[in-house]
Amino acid sequence: MASREWLKRIISLRKDKERRSKKREFIGPPKIRNRISNVNPRIILCIPVEHIAAIRIQKSFRGFMARKALHRLKLVAKMKMLREGNLAKRQTSIVSSHLRAWTHLQTEIRARRVSMVVESHLWRRKIENQSKLEEKLQSLEVEWNGGPESKEKALARIHQREEASEKRERALAYAFSHQWTRANSSNIMHKWSSLEPGKTSWAWSWTDRWIASRPWESRKGPNRPVKVKSTTKPSRLSHGSAEEQT
Repeated sequence: MASREWLKRIISLRKDKERRSKKREFIGPPKIRNRISNVNPRIILCIPVEHIAAIRIQKSFRGFMARKALHRLKLVAKMKMLREGNLAKRQTSIVSSHLRAWTHLQTEIRARRVSMVVESHLWRRKIENQSKLEEKLQSLEVEWNGGPESKEKALARIHQREEASEKRERALAYAFSHQWTRANSSNIMHKWSSLEPGKTSWAWSWTDRWIASRPWESRKGPNRPVKVKSTTKPSRLSHGSAEEQT
């Protein structure tokens, strides 16, 4: 019984293999199964093999030409991109050079303007100092008579007085600033509140002391013409020789 079953199974397997091989021969090659599945098998059997081969060759050739054209288009696009990139680089380099030159010119113009302003300011200060010196010389009624003291010495003495007055003013300003800082405390505010209307404050006393320390302004008088005596004086020897000749 077992041997009969085994024989039946072997025969059935062989029949299945034969049926499958026949179906494959009828359908055709596996590459065109999907395209020929909906077509009538009688029509497929009527098409010659050479025609199918020609169709495949044309299809592959068209694909090759399309790929070649696409490759050419890609190369052309790359060349355009390279040209545009080079042009952009050149344009950026030119623009950057122009911008650098423009900024350099602007810095030079600004420096020139600043130097001109400084020079004009210094020139004005020099003129103002000269005018102030002339006014002080006239106010102090400096008389240079060509005696034992020369003109340079007189001017040096005037400069020393000016320096002393400037130092005095600085010292007074320093003292005034210290007094002002102390005035912010509660004691000074109490003094200000307790002052009577008839009495003077410490600020007025400071101004009086400051005016008193500047004698060239407080002792000004009417402007008089500067007297300049002749530097040549007749000597005694010349008088004696003149008398002997007479």
